[in-house]
Amino acid sequence: MGLLALIPPGAAAGAPARTITKSEIRSDPPQVTDRKLRDVFWSMFASQDHRGRKAPTRRLSGMTLRTKAQATRVPGLCRYDNVRIEFEPVKPGDEGPDAPVRPVGLTSTSHFTFLSAPAAEYEEARQDRLGSAEACSGLPEDQAFFTARDEQQATAGYRAWLALRESVRAGRKFPLECSLTRLDTGSCESIIANFKPEQLEAVDACESETDIVCHALYVGDRLIKVRTSGHVYPGPKAGQLVSAKLDTLIVLAHEIID
Repeated sequence: MGLLALIPPGAAAGAPARTITKSEIRSDPPQVTDRKLRDVFWSMFASQDHRGRKAPTRRLSGMTLRTKAQATRVPGLCRYDNVRIEFEPVKPGDEGPDAPVRPVGLTSTSHFTFLSAPAAEYEEARQDRLGSAEACSGLPEDQAFFTARDEQQATAGYRAWLALRESVRAGRKFPLECSLTRLDTGSCESIIANFKPEQLEAVDACESETDIVCHALYVGDRLIKVRTSGHVYPGPKAGQLVSAKLDTLIVLAHEIID
């Protein structure tokens, strides 16, 4: 089945999101459930223009669909997901732009942005219901997002990022290790202080002691590992800055031929 066959009639961009219930899934015949799930699934995605300036020269190997930005259970935190669809040709070796292809796999990546700084750790900030959808629906095209595994990691990582910047800009002393290059003219502290909050590109986890949480923060060609206190009692309040290490990454780029 081709990808466009997944698009149900009437699932136009901007239409209200479809819904489904567990009772429906448990009681409807499979063909009805399939139709409803297609409706619900496709209503998540934003309308995109996949046209290019030049005619393609190779077969379709993949494409990315983006969901509409929506609110989360953390106040001020918005999210969207990129779903990458992988394709393979129907006829092996058929590599032209008109080659029929079929979908063979899916991968997804979650993107987050804070409209206002999180006031507390995730466990305290998390609410029982999703925030207002309107707040996340009208974001500008250039709104900066960063990737993270889920809203919990996004919240903890962003708070660690803000705590690091605040501590450096305030001149507070804490263990800070840096691997700079010959092109760097300023100190490690000045490099971190000059970053803007919206320059954060990705949050990941890194190894640490059992009572410490390590956040791997990607900012341009820098990887900053920020260690904060975990949820340990008795002990310091969770999320307190413990130490940080800045490394410079080697970024390789290559042209993608369409």
